Amino acid sequence: MSLQFSALNRPSLAVGLVLRLPRKGKFLRITHVFRTFVYVIRVSDADDVRDARLPFLMPLSRLQKLSEDAGATWGTLSLPVALSEAPLNDSDRVRLDSTWELIEPLVTKLKKDPRLLVGRRLASEIRQRAIDTGVHYITIKRVLLRYYYFGCRKRALLSFPPGPRPLVMRKGKSVAVSGDSKKKNPPKRRGPKSILTATLGPNKFSPTAEDVKDMRKCLKRLLRKGVTYLTEAHDEYLKHEFRLRHLDEYTAYISDQCQEPVTYRQFRYYVTLEGIIEDDLAKNLRLKPRNEGYKNAHRAMGPGEIYELDATGGRIILVSKKDPTKKLGTPYIYIVVDRWSRYILSVYVTLRHPSHEQVATAVQISITSRDRFRFLHLDVDEDRWPVGVPPVSLLPDRGSEMTCRSFQEAVAGELHIGIINPQPYSPDAKAIVERLIRELKRRMKTSGLKGVFAERPLTPDARLEKAKAAEAATESIWDLYRILIKLVDEHNNRPHKSLKRNLLLRQAGIAPTPRKAYLWGLDNITGLQKCELPTEDVRRILLSSDTATITDGVLSYRGRVYESANAEAAEFCRRSPRRATTIRIKVDRTAPFEVFVPSQSDIWAPRGIWAHFWISEGAAAELGSVTLDEEDALGPSSKLVNKAAEHEARRHRVSNVSAAHKRPNRRNARTLSRKEQNAARALETAELRAELNGKRRSMGAGSAKKPPVGEKWREYEGAERHNSINKTRERLGLA
Repeated sequence: MSLQFSALNRPSLAVGLVLRLPRKGKFLRITHVFRTFVYVIRVSDADDVRDARLPFLMPLSRLQKLSEDAGATWGTLSLPVALSEAPLNDSDRVRLDSTWELIEPLVTKLKKDPRLLVGRRLASEIRQRAIDTGVHYITIKRVLLRYYYFGCRKRALLSFPPGPRPLVMRKGKSVAVSGDSKKKNPPKRRGPKSILTATLGPNKFSPTAEDVKDMRKCLKRLLRKGVTYLTEAHDEYLKHEFRLRHLDEYTAYISDQCQEPVTYRQFRYYVTLEGIIEDDLAKNLRLKPRNEGYKNAHRAMGPGEIYELDATGGRIILVSKKDPTKKLGTPYIYIVVDRWSRYILSVYVTLRHPSHEQVATAVQISITSRDRFRFLHLDVDEDRWPVGVPPVSLLPDRGSEMTCRSFQEAVAGELHIGIINPQPYSPDAKAIVERLIRELKRRMKTSGLKGVFAERPLTPDARLEKAKAAEAATESIWDLYRILIKLVDEHNNRPHKSLKRNLLLRQAGIAPTPRKAYLWGLDNITGLQKCELPTEDVRRILLSSDTATITDGVLSYRGRVYESANAEAAEFCRRSPRRATTIRIKVDRTAPFEVFVPSQSDIWAPRGIWAHFWISEGAAAELGSVTLDEEDALGPSSKLVNKAAEHEARRHRVSNVSAAHKRPNRRNARTLSRKEQNAARALETAELRAELNGKRRSMGAGSAKKPPVGEKWREYEGAERHNSINKTRERLGLA
């Protein structure tokens, strides 16, 4: 704990005044003032009070000379925040008064007689006081030195908050100091043993001064970026600073060979000490709210009884996956969570505006196969994220898309799922999903996604943050989905506070994670209400409706071809007309790799089982990992780009035609003889090859003009004849 120094301009000598020496962090505090000399005590940090030395005499001339050195400054030192701002209750006052009574007679005697401040005399007086009070000599000495060390203030006798022994740096290493002992022994870990000691062994790691600096450095680094929670800072410290400094301990912890080296409680203690966080950074620190007690106000008999559903605007600016220069705006995020187990069954991201179809899609994801995420190339399987069952009751938000007549009729009328309508302005009615949404938004901010903004744009600073997020946006809806599913997986497989209190899970020995609690409850809790309809029927009802075309047995949806997947689909194609016909289909907008044609869609369609169509391989490769919502969002901009490209190509073609009309008329060109034509062809070909190879010589002003075609041919012919004559003479030996 550092002490705050405040400079003073030429103060008069008084008890408690401090002279800051040129050496950084070193002070001389005046304890007694006499006519020709003073007594001073050396002061540095608050933790060094345990090693404080006795006051020593210094002549006024020597003190004056020290104060005139370059860098020396008179001033005052404040009390540590833990002592100055600590509230005093009745027990603290009694303890403070009793401590003051130990040294009060000794302090009064030392003020009157300066001869008692000499080392041996002072030690004798302290020993005599220890005999009179029955208190140990070391205790009396430390209390007296503490009183002088902090400026002769009674409040300085309060105790520091409990914690490990102080660490000092000696020769580049951290050593523990215990009283007057200077042994270089490694510090021992304090506190009770963890319950994991029996399985993972004792935790022998104890933070050093360098580790504490790393913790505070990590927290400040995160606070400069934005809103930070201590739990996130603790994880970040273990992932980065701790790993770099203690690689062996980190490797053992990651491989589950030892306990957590630095616990969250330790991290919180070291980083929340007074005076380590500046005011401009402290506003970004989020601490745990006051615990009002566990009320268990939201009850359910078991999994599948009540699902809470809510939607929120994702505080992130998305761009197109195909063209990152196109900004698509902020998405909407739908979440479905089981009230009893806190298990997240569905998370749905859409770029469309809220509607009852979007709500139906979110509910559909909770009860259908996780294979849909393979379409988006996401690593999700049903073992890690099991599929849920249709709920008995649904508790939605009071948004217009969830209270409209279409959604109410589809859920309550066709699916026989009860709708629990919360009271207006009562977000606590679905506090579980509201809390999850807040947690997801917080985790999105710390996940490293570009284009995220933390607060609603209601203030100038928040609007500026959103504008900066829009400039830095580089994430697509696929990237956001990937992060959200990762966060959902972490939530479903980590212990939950409410499940730790569940006696049924404790009796069965089930880990208090939402995933295991949900699966165990479905198999072991009896007497639960079940949804009346099978899962397949619920899925069909929740599919989105759209139109497609079929022509001569080929079904096309959004310009992509779909192939028959069952006998009903093949029969449907066989009966289809030759001309293009619009039909009604059912499709899952989040995974449009399959479509269904209801049996009642057309009079010539087969009755009974729905016709099932799978997307062709070429169409699937063309669609890639782009959802239909993103494709719709790209529609206007794509049309503009396509239209502009067509306009540019047509304009270029028209300009070329116009230039062609200006070319000279060559109908009167002279017809060459056979020999002249061959020579001209050879010459033109040679010049073209020279142009392509970059070897053509520039035709300067002094260069010779190209001879006529006839003369050029005669030169070639004469050179060839002369060459043939020479070879014949050489062969006959006449050369």
